Amino acid sequence: MKNTAGIMIELIQGESGVNPVSREFAEKAAELCRKNDIALIVDEVQTGIGRTGKLFAYELYDLKPDIVTMAKGVGRRSSNRSLFAPMRNFCFSV
Repeated sequence: MKNTAGIMIELIQGESGVNPVSREFAEKAAELCRKNDIALIVDEVQTGIGRTGKLFAYELYDLKPDIVTMAKGVGRRSSNRSLFAPMRNFCFSV
């Protein structure tokens, strides 16, 4: 684990149906990241911007990710790719 910078999870997979991860899996992944100082990255490309009833799917799991990736919800029909991360997570200033 000492060379791991981040763990990226897609909480609700949208290929071949709708396949959410279990709450237990999400909590264990978040705990693993916290204990080992690893960034928790949540992929919200298909689920972000209100597509699950919440603004982001991670809110359904009560997670606090370090980085969130987005695309479809913010780009409409363009091939936009985005991410956001709180500034507290970085060791540099802009």
